[in-house]
Amino acid sequence: MSQLITPEEFRYYGVTIIQCNGGGTGQFFKGGREKNWSASSRDLEEFKAHFGSTPLVCSIVWKLLNKYELQPPGGCAFHMLWALLFMKIYSNQLVLAKMVGADPKTFGKWSCLFVNAIHKLQPFVVS
Repeated sequence: MSQLITPEEFRYYGVTIIQCNGGGTGQFFKGGREKNWSASSRDLEEFKAHFGSTPLVCSIVWKLLNKYELQPPGGCAFHMLWALLFMKIYSNQLVLAKMVGADPKTFGKWSCLFVNAIHKLQPFVVS
């Protein structure tokens, strides 16, 4: 089972991706998680504009993916955010990969895996 991610951590990862300060490469995962950061209400607004959701909803989706064993093996929180970015903006892979600082093939692989995983949650969350 993968590690659970809090809404605050999702907000941090989202802001990092938006600012492209290593969010695309996952550098913030290598040395452990940063806990001492703060985000403004504008950061939350930008998060919603880019990912179409709030950090709280992202955390809930992450927990559901783990609960129903749907999370792609090796997938990280920022990969799920890539998928949400793809679904929200729906631009081509090359443009979105450039936005997050990732290789287009890597972006395509992880965003597709997470879009499919999130889709598979439908029987569990829609009545």
